[in-house]
Amino acid sequence: MVKTYIFAALPRKIGVFKLYTNTELERASEVRDVKADLVLKLQKLKSVDDLVDFSRSSLQLEVLLFLGYKKRARLDEMASELGFRRKALGDTLRKLVAKKLVIKGEKDYFTLTETGERYLSELMDIIGVPGYPKKPISSVDKAQERLRFIIEELPTSSYIYDAIVSLGSAKNHELSLDRLSRIVGLGGLRLQSYLDLFVDAQDKNLRLFRKYHKPTLLSRILNKLGFKIKRSKVYYRLSDKGLTVYYRLPHYVKFKHNTFACTLAKLMGSGHPKYLLRQSFLIVCLGSAIAYFLIALFPRYVWLFSQAWFLVLLVTLFLTIFASR
Repeated sequence: MVKTYIFAALPRKIGVFKLYTNTELERASEVRDVKADLVLKLQKLKSVDDLVDFSRSSLQLEVLLFLGYKKRARLDEMASELGFRRKALGDTLRKLVAKKLVIKGEKDYFTLTETGERYLSELMDIIGVPGYPKKPISSVDKAQERLRFIIEELPTSSYIYDAIVSLGSAKNHELSLDRLSRIVGLGGLRLQSYLDLFVDAQDKNLRLFRKYHKPTLLSRILNKLGFKIKRSKVYYRLSDKGLTVYYRLPHYVKFKHNTFACTLAKLMGSGHPKYLLRQSFLIVCLGSAIAYFLIALFPRYVWLFSQAWFLVLLVTLFLTIFASR
């Protein structure tokens, strides 16, 4: 083996010669090259992270990747395909426009700027994905990714679940947005942004709801009297796919065989368990207050009022207890 002599300055032994083989020299050179390449990539990574914080702005990265693939897209299209709320995407796009990574063009189309394309290209080069080749994903990775997605979207999924149960157990499987938001316990605009994801989805199998407007009761009465007043409410109804999903839920299996729950649902307008409990509690509180008020005004009829209220209370509690079984 050919050996190369190199003068090495060793601790406390200045001027001592040490032998290095060609293989060792090649390895040392490779280590230096890898180290230099790693330092360069870390510097680039720091520069791109200063522009978009990876730990806090994952949605911004998803939007950039989506626009890098689609070239241009509207807000509704991104919300439908990425599966995020329009409000969150709107805020993200405003931040990207402020950073001059994205520009809003004609007909509300968003595209990457030159800075955005350069940023995305550098990022892909750093992580070793030139040209965005699709790497095959193993079944284990798919399962782990699905579990992560379920955990991240658990709050949204719970609201969608409550909406499906509320609409499925309502008359004609429809409710107004105002009433649905009260049942679910979420603001109307926020709930609407969640439901619209499953209204405007491109895939028909993801369209769980139908959205439409109906005139209010007051406007219908005034229109019959000759007054032209256009006032309407937003309504949601389960689609055929939504009904299929509802019929597979554990709630429906218990609900359809429970006569007490069906009776309460017809009286209350919806069969959501939390809604039935809230309404029953409200009836008990208001009924007790009214009974106490009547007894105070008409003490002679205390027996009549107390017996009538006791009967109403007994029926309400009886239905609620057996409906929750």
